[in-house]
Amino acid sequence: MRNEIANFRNCKSIAIMGGTFDPIHYGHLVTAEAVRHRFHVDKVVFIPTGRPAHKSHKEVTHNEHRYLMTVLATMRNENFEVSRIEIDRPGTTYTIDTIEQLKKCAVPMCVYILSPVPMPSIRL
Repeated sequence: MRNEIANFRNCKSIAIMGGTFDPIHYGHLVTAEAVRHRFHVDKVVFIPTGRPAHKSHKEVTHNEHRYLMTVLATMRNENFEVSRIEIDRPGTTYTIDTIEQLKKCAVPMCVYILSPVPMPSIRL
């Protein structure tokens, strides 16, 4: 099943690609595949945000549409999976809540992939 985080317990490592995916595009897919190769992870799990806190002032495509777009975009790559972990969570979605939920599921070593989209508000 493409949306069960617990199924990844047999993997040695996974990468998490979170995002609004409104829409998902080649930048997401290429970045995910590059990370998979570079860090030798078994699977890349795409997690579309439910109700993103940072976009509360913007109109965002409905959750189910973004989820299905992500499923369609990733279905040809056997190393990509899509999770509903945030889509099904009520209320505003925060990455830290997802990370905490993943830790409770005993997910193996995770690599978290940041968006390939420039984020001028993040200062390193």
